[in-house]
Amino acid sequence: MNIKIKPKSEKSKNYLGTPKSIDKVDTHNLEKQHTGKQVQLNFRVPVEFKRDYQRFALNNSMGLVKVLKESFELYKKLKQ
Repeated sequence: MNIKIKPKSEKSKNYLGTPKSIDKVDTHNLEKQHTGKQVQLNFRVPVEFKRDYQRFALNNSMGLVKVLKESFELYKKLKQ
């Protein structure tokens, strides 16, 4: 079985640039201050869970993010 390797064309260049050397990589990512920037968090849940979650937030005059943050803080305390 003969396998031919095609030469790299001009289009296959690395457009991300050269990687940083190991000395320049920031290894303290977990210690950085929170910037307040928000990102999207996506995961799938059962339909009934979503309805119950939204109903709870509405009944307690809370936003969905606030319910998530407060419940996560309580869960972390429970697990420590």
